[in-house]
Amino acid sequence: MHDGQQGTATVTKEYAGGHGRLVYQYTVSQKQFTGVSNSNWKDEKYRDVRPGNEAPVYFSTSHPWLSQLYKPEGYIDVLPALAALALAVVFVMTAVNPKSKLALNVDRI
Repeated sequence: MHDGQQGTATVTKEYAGGHGRLVYQYTVSQKQFTGVSNSNWKDEKYRDVRPGNEAPVYFSTSHPWLSQLYKPEGYIDVLPALAALALAVVFVMTAVNPKSKLALNVDRI
């Protein structure tokens, strides 16, 4: 939210999970990233982007792998990315130290 920057993404395909989400690629500091996002439904020009089209991408300069095809207007827009990051940390903690208090209790699953 505080260090956002705009770039250009190329939509590569429709996301297999559906729901109108798109897979796209963009470059930051000569490094290529891939993202998944809904299209920018507020902007008529980019509402119906398809594979092969370019669209604006909004990403964090401090964490360039966090991105969306629409400009976040509040923290509610970035909550899914933060939740995924937190879940990834829990999975890593479980793999590294299964007895940690932060690890998943796989014995109950």
